[in-house]
Amino acid sequence: MAKKEYPIPGTDRKIIVDTSVTPPKITDEKGNPPNIKKMDEVKLLFGDKQATFVSVPEGTSFVTQHNPTCTWVYILGMWYYICY
Repeated sequence: MAKKEYPIPGTDRKIIVDTSVTPPKITDEKGNPPNIKKMDEVKLLFGDKQATFVSVPEGTSFVTQHNPTCTWVYILGMWYYICY
């Protein structure tokens, strides 16, 4: 089984991608599916300016701190996120 793990910084949690199936199965470490957003659905503000994603390498991650705090990972053209 071909699996890749994306650790979630500051936690013991992970996003796991199983590429042995089509389409790939993406879960957290307990087998639960993460939340998913298309790239154009994710909006980032820098002051009063909205940023537009132009290019994002596979496996890019970032953490948003709001209620709740979420870690986002870009996998297979989509943002997968787990909040904790």
